[in-house]
Amino acid sequence: MRTNTKGIYAERWRHSRGCGGSSTPCATRPPTIFWPSTRPARHSPRSWGRARRPRGARAPRERGDGGFRTPSGGRVDRAQRIRFEFDGRTYEGLAGDTLASALLANGVHLTGRSFKYHRPRGILAAGSEEPNALVTVSRDAARVTPNLRATQVELYRA
Repeated sequence: MRTNTKGIYAERWRHSRGCGGSSTPCATRPPTIFWPSTRPARHSPRSWGRARRPRGARAPRERGDGGFRTPSGGRVDRAQRIRFEFDGRTYEGLAGDTLASALLANGVHLTGRSFKYHRPRGILAAGSEEPNALVTVSRDAARVTPNLRATQVELYRA
């Protein structure tokens, strides 16, 4: 068997799916020995895809502007507030708001989930090309309209 004249060599392997942990296989001769290079990876399915809030940061408020609205400008009437309901919660918007802008102003970023893997989907665009924020608008039990883009639905007083 041939000897390794360059000494020990190392490669860094990273798990690209799931946990994102890494390990460093070091070899001078077979078999390969694995030395952990970082903290052990957590293989908990609960933590996959979940964004964490930094320590000390507060959760966005459910009602009101949530701190995401500019103080002036735009084509909205800031004197007239409109209450609307989204996913069973009541929020406030301004007259002239679209559903997407009112949701973003209230701190709502999750508007749906993907069909196959149930990954979170949010508002991506500001116009008619929006692929993710498809909503069902129900005015009453008899008038329900599915698959409307949240960027094109204007808020109305119910």
